[in-house]
Amino acid sequence: MIIVTATRHATNIQQTPMAISAATGHTLAAMGITDSTQLAQIAPDLTFRPNPDGGSEIVVRDIQSSGEPTTGLYYGEIPVIGSVGVTSNAGGTTPDVRLYDVQRVEVLRGPQGTLFGSSSMAGTVRILFNEPNLVRYDGAVDAEVTSVQNGGLGTEEQGMLNLPLISNLLGARAVVYKQHTGGWLGNSVYGLKNFNQGNAEGGRLELRLKPKQGVTIDLLAVDQRHAGFGPQWSYSTSRQGGPLYDQNLVIQTPQSDELQLYGATLDWDMGPVTLHLITSYGTRDMKFMFDYSPLFRAEAASATPTTHGCEVYENTGGAPCSATQLASYQGYGYSLDHIAAYQPQTTRNITQEVRLTSSGDTRLTWTVGGFFDQRNTDVVSQLNIVDPNNGIMYEPTTVTPITVGNVTRPPTTAYQRTIRDVLDQVAGYAQLTYAVTHKLDLTAGTRRFTYDDAVSGAEQVGQPLVGLTVQPWSIARTTYSGEVSKFGMDYKWTPDIFTYVSASQGFRPGGVNQVVGLPAALGPYKPDSLWDYELGVKSAWLNHRLIANADVFEIDWTNMQTSASTDNGSIGFVTNAGDVRVQGVELSLRAEPVNGLQLSASGSFTPARLVGNQVAPAGITVNGAGLNGDYVPNSPKVTAQLSAQYTALLNSNLDWLARIDSDYTGVSWTVFNHTNNYEQELPGYALENIRLGIENSDGRWGTYFFISNVLNKIGIYTKTYGITVGPSPALEVTSTMPRTFGIEANYHFSPN
Repeated sequence: MIIVTATRHATNIQQTPMAISAATGHTLAAMGITDSTQLAQIAPDLTFRPNPDGGSEIVVRDIQSSGEPTTGLYYGEIPVIGSVGVTSNAGGTTPDVRLYDVQRVEVLRGPQGTLFGSSSMAGTVRILFNEPNLVRYDGAVDAEVTSVQNGGLGTEEQGMLNLPLISNLLGARAVVYKQHTGGWLGNSVYGLKNFNQGNAEGGRLELRLKPKQGVTIDLLAVDQRHAGFGPQWSYSTSRQGGPLYDQNLVIQTPQSDELQLYGATLDWDMGPVTLHLITSYGTRDMKFMFDYSPLFRAEAASATPTTHGCEVYENTGGAPCSATQLASYQGYGYSLDHIAAYQPQTTRNITQEVRLTSSGDTRLTWTVGGFFDQRNTDVVSQLNIVDPNNGIMYEPTTVTPITVGNVTRPPTTAYQRTIRDVLDQVAGYAQLTYAVTHKLDLTAGTRRFTYDDAVSGAEQVGQPLVGLTVQPWSIARTTYSGEVSKFGMDYKWTPDIFTYVSASQGFRPGGVNQVVGLPAALGPYKPDSLWDYELGVKSAWLNHRLIANADVFEIDWTNMQTSASTDNGSIGFVTNAGDVRVQGVELSLRAEPVNGLQLSASGSFTPARLVGNQVAPAGITVNGAGLNGDYVPNSPKVTAQLSAQYTALLNSNLDWLARIDSDYTGVSWTVFNHTNNYEQELPGYALENIRLGIENSDGRWGTYFFISNVLNKIGIYTKTYGITVGPSPALEVTSTMPRTFGIEANYHFSPN
């Protein structure tokens, strides 16, 4: 049985009073899961939506929208955050975390606001890695080769080494990896094939010191680097008989993502109380480009004498443009029909946490703590002119330089904006559980928080075609204080049947939109929050050969943060509009009907709907505004996961295994108001993976053959349409990778 620490105390997962799924590192390896975006395979009601510009949005129980993250991601004890970028959407760019040498992963569904804070209003994903062993030398290596159908070859090497530097006192554990991903996108404009290959490399170093009994000091350093290309491709071209996976843009879409994370943790067992001190510092550098050319072509083509941009460009003093002035303005617009949006951004994050937890077997278990976080983000947003014939790549660093369709050096900048966003959060929290009897427990918790968000910036180079003018440096600020609570009760009917009820609250901060020149009244947006009311049962049957867990819940989400724009559509930002109710059921089954055969099934039915109409403040247009009863965008009502694994003896020294996994994501829509299924519907899809292997019986080595996306399904994550993509029916999508074949071999060594 898996032991988890989701309550900040070690508990049996089957007697933890929340909806929680967990998988060991051995299970993840058997499933071929190598990064955090694949974790949707292990839990119901968990989905990942890759961001075309880097990172992903983690969605639990259909709670997601623009703004701060709704689901927290933890690297051990350290929260991992996204970058706010130019759209104040930190929740959409959560970094992908490399998974190797993992102890376990915990997926906590439902608000975790009291213990985990503001980014956990829908749930928390915790990744816990193997810790240094102070007495045992240990190591492992793993290598694989992959081939994408009709695409390129990929390779991956990774390894782990554990060294007890001073026996029982000091140990180190190091992980390194290097990966080359084969490409599968083409570009018909420049005749490129499989250009979107990617390179990733990095590592992790952990040091553990135990200077005396009951005291443990852990140091952590993480470095992850990835360079590749944007994954979007033209869906409309393929629908009209063109090739699949064609990124038919006039510029290339290079992007890079670098994450460095440093942390220190002190655990001091003082007897009845354990002290935990956690500090971390992280930096993340993202750079990406995307094609903005269609917008300028459209603006130039649709210009009239009264177009505001023409009046500004020709300095008419508000009078309509003459025919000569209009022609000049349109000529300027057409001169920008090869233009790239380039957005480098750097995020620095500091966290400090102090926590006291009760120790020992007592009727009262409790946790109290304090938390501080500062996120500091610098963003540059440029529009740079592209030379379609002899362009030279200058940023970001790419995998394979391509000498066409890239920004020239030095760039000719047609627009520039600079933003600094500083978010400070301070919180104090407490949670306690009292054992009324040996079967009945009561839980209560609270968290009091304050945040301050200050955004400053300027527009150094204006762009009249989109109504943006030079603006001096300015600053806007918003602050807020509040609290969230949790109440729960659980009852152990028998050693194998456990039930719980809970009412818990989650929240996320508001902020200030990063739009220089936006009217002051539209700048700040408020926090949103929710209450979750839940009933769950966990049970074991047939001498624990069958585990069956289920829960039902209702979530009331108020003052939802959502995407909006000014009435003319020229400026996008975040505002508050609408309340949502989510009513759901989740089920998880795991069985071992005969020795060696493991079966699992899980799923969720979670409709999330508006309660009342979305009504925006004056001067604001909510993008795709919804009406009472509309479903929340990008939120599938149904998810399901199925797996079967059989392991048996091949001979006295060898085992063989066969495994199949299937992960289904149901239909969702990109907007509340469903008016065009071609542009707005994200069809449901199932991905199947198979894995066959031979292993040494003592687990020292193994070799495997696997196929990912066996049926070669095209699962669409995002759809983008509008004037930044091109005239209707132009549509860009990001999707799952095509069918991929691979072979893998690993070896584990231990001289002890």
